[in-house]
Amino acid sequence: MIWAEKYRPKSLREIVGQKKAIEQAKSWIESWISGNPGKPAALFHGPPGCGKTATAYALARDYGLEYFELNASDKRNYSTLKSLALPSSISSSLFGERRRLIVLDEADNLNPREDSQATRGITLLLRSTRNPVVLTANKYWEVPREIRNHCLLIQFNKLKERDILSVLKRISSSEGLEVSEEVLMEIARRSLGDLRAAINDLQAVGSTGLDGLGYRDREENIFQALARIIKSNSMQSAKASTSGLDMTPDELLTWIEENSPRVMTDLRSIAEAYYYISRADQFLSRVTRRQYYGFWSYALELMTGGVALSKKEIKFSKFQSPRYVKEMASTAKFRRIRDSIASKISEKCHVSRRIALSEYLPYLSLMIKHGKSLSEFFDFTEEEVEYLRKWG
Repeated sequence: MIWAEKYRPKSLREIVGQKKAIEQAKSWIESWISGNPGKPAALFHGPPGCGKTATAYALARDYGLEYFELNASDKRNYSTLKSLALPSSISSSLFGERRRLIVLDEADNLNPREDSQATRGITLLLRSTRNPVVLTANKYWEVPREIRNHCLLIQFNKLKERDILSVLKRISSSEGLEVSEEVLMEIARRSLGDLRAAINDLQAVGSTGLDGLGYRDREENIFQALARIIKSNSMQSAKASTSGLDMTPDELLTWIEENSPRVMTDLRSIAEAYYYISRADQFLSRVTRRQYYGFWSYALELMTGGVALSKKEIKFSKFQSPRYVKEMASTAKFRRIRDSIASKISEKCHVSRRIALSEYLPYLSLMIKHGKSLSEFFDFTEEEVEYLRKWG
């Protein structure tokens, strides 16, 4: 059994690092129970793996509500909402007068133009509901305004390493897993605030030892993203599949290039996919030449949406890491230097490590190549400066 599911919090007391959000959620659900809700819905927003869906599940259990969820795989068009969500919202439960908590996840993936029927359906649901509704999103501002206006916004913060560490210790003890605190701390550190990813890494260590870490934290995310890209039927959803990935567009392109022919069934689709891959590569090379990072957006659309729309049919095939990634994964020194640089940029510039790698590192590398001295400000070592000189 997947540990992230096995140890899913069953009560709000088990949610870590989200005290303010929990208090807001409890106050909102209690206003529903008292018959005077200020807003019909709550929008739980924050980074992946911070406890949004887990909180909704625990909220339902703590307050005796029947939990009803529409996953991202459900087609959220008007007819689906009308036949599934709306009746369950207005009608009583089959088990009597027990209320339901309706959860709509990934609300920020709705496109106002492409998903206009779904947007209307959710808006109608929120206007008519007799039961509380929770929506989840990574980026609340990407939820259509007509939906957002009916919601109480509740922010979930990125989890701190100490919070993740406490959960990992508890799970290790429960599973009888003998892992040093140093290893647990490393898992917490590389999770970048994503508790779900940290638990998955702990399970990998329990199954395969320390070799289960390697590049696994990034690979699990990229494998999931690749699957979503390939299955997408629109430019917008394919591009949205890359949100939260801890890699630059150049790295993502190599993964897509490596795996597209593995899942496409006919040569015409493969040829068309490689056309878009080559066009994306052209824009990435312009980024390097002109130092204009706005081209990254064009490249992302081509390598994700272009490739996704190229397919006619797909077949099941195991995704594989590009050869150069396998080489890097075997070089602990490379990862250590890169991660150290990202941490220092993150601390000085007050940004996430992902942003530090994707947006700041290219500029710093260029400045160092042109003789700018940044070592004192960032406290870079000679080894790190040399890495930056050779980067790109």
